[in-house]
Amino acid sequence: STLAPGYLYPLACQHITPTAATVVRLSTPFFTALFAFLVLGAALGWHHLLGAPLLLVGVYLTLPNERRR
Repeated sequence: STLAPGYLYPLACQHITPTAATVVRLSTPFFTALFAFLVLGAALGWHHLLGAPLLLVGVYLTLPNERRR
């Protein structure tokens, strides 16, 4: 879950704006927890359930204003 974004980030920067690529990269922890739950059957605690929406809101707020319209 962290290896692929590390290799794909420079490629993404060539095809989309660096800001958009960074926003996608910032969502890595969310997808790591999601895949751990779905694939590995890892239990999610209350702190994960509280942190996930906060992380997604933070990623959303980093988008440039024209992307949010």
